[in-house]
Amino acid sequence: MQEKWIHWAWEKKLIPLEEEGICLHNPGVANLYKPGPDFLHASFSFDGLRWFGHIEIHVYSSDWYKHGHHQDPQYENVILHVVTENDHPLRLNGELIPTIIIHGQVIKHLNLWSKKATNALPCGHTQHTFTLEFIHTNWRIRMN
Repeated sequence: MQEKWIHWAWEKKLIPLEEEGICLHNPGVANLYKPGPDFLHASFSFDGLRWFGHIEIHVYSSDWYKHGHHQDPQYENVILHVVTENDHPLRLNGELIPTIIIHGQVIKHLNLWSKKATNALPCGHTQHTFTLEFIHTNWRIRMN
């Protein structure tokens, strides 16, 4: 499993959170260009409390420490850690950060998607050859 597929699934709201008792209001804005958490300005509700902050995604929760996030002040507003395996519970300022563990069924589907091109059309496997006459005729029909 690659982290980029978890990012994709999070952004598309494909990771089921209902079992965890979490209601996702906003997955956040993907942080593609700056160092820092993966998704900024997210919000969700848990146990009747609404949370606002950033989301960090890893394959293993221990990646937080491997990447040095525990020493980077940009990660102080992380409110949720999304992982496939929680091999090292995350603490920030001595407090456990809520962690969502992606279940095997979701990972299975993400692995299937990862084998496909994300920008491929469902009909991409077919070959289309359009003659100039075909294009001109259809253009004229659409212009009327």
